[in-house]
Amino acid sequence: MKGRYSQRVSVKGAVTFSSAAGLNGKGHVLDLTVPGCMIESTLPPRKGDSVLLNFFIPEFGAHFYVSMGVVRWVNGRRFGVEFIGMEQNDRLRYNACVTECLRQKNSAPKHSRNRTVPLNAARKSI
Repeated sequence: MKGRYSQRVSVKGAVTFSSAAGLNGKGHVLDLTVPGCMIESTLPPRKGDSVLLNFFIPEFGAHFYVSMGVVRWVNGRRFGVEFIGMEQNDRLRYNACVTECLRQKNSAPKHSRNRTVPLNAARKSI
């Protein structure tokens, strides 16, 4: 198994998705990285499926749309999606939010690093 190439940010968000195979589902975004996210759903797609995502992250106060994502792994009800196609403005906002959250997480006291980090500063810069 490959090692993780990007830090993850724990979040709680809502997502709807559809696959090229005709699967339509809902789920919860559990964490984010700069190239993608982890989702939990009662009806996960298959590894390798192309998906469209529309998700809302309350900490960011923002919706994001991914016009093309690829399911890179599936483990039970959880799956990871790499973002391939995303509008430039959405990608810039998304990357800024995740980067700011990682910055806050990495500068937080060690005992609080496992908690979701509020993004008041990132929200102002969007």
